[in-house]
Amino acid sequence: MSNTKQRTTLSDEERETLVELIHIGMGRACASINQMVLNKVKWKIPIIPRQEDIKSGILQDKAKENLVMSSLNFSGDLTGHVDIMFSRESGTELTAILNEIEPKDVDPQTMVETLNEIANITVNSIVGTLSNLLQKKLDFKTPVFHDSTQLATANATDPSIQENVVVIAEFTIANTQVEGSFQLVFAYDTMSEATKKIREKAS
Repeated sequence: MSNTKQRTTLSDEERETLVELIHIGMGRACASINQMVLNKVKWKIPIIPRQEDIKSGILQDKAKENLVMSSLNFSGDLTGHVDIMFSRESGTELTAILNEIEPKDVDPQTMVETLNEIANITVNSIVGTLSNLLQKKLDFKTPVFHDSTQLATANATDPSIQENVVVIAEFTIANTQVEGSFQLVFAYDTMSEATKKIREKAS
């Protein structure tokens, strides 16, 4: 019987190229947030944790936070999902800024609607940019809001993470206390096909 197990790691060149492509998408996503909040948005270079780092708990610290997040699934030539995550304090402040209200006046429904809208805009910028650069077609689902630390870190504790490619990108908004992060999870069985395009760009 032939070995059908998928390769679950990227070469160093593939990792670097994927990071560069997502970095471009992050720039566009942060530019969109900039326009919404009228404040400069800074972001760190995305990272791809290695499987041994994930297993050792690199993502586990987030479980200690009281997180709010909006998750958006995508499918097509690439399959996966993106979580945009904030501490509750950051999520509340960002919601207040965008709705021109005081943080104390932010109600749960307003936060849900606001963070889901941000997810719609930013995820399309990041993953849409990646799909365009790799010439892959994607279909986006409706964002789903989660008020749960467990869901926010599910990928870090799920054994199936070994079959995924995880990318983490963090950002901050100037003149505010808002800090957020994107966690992108790509199913490797679809990403492995995309790496052909990634290798072409890396060569």
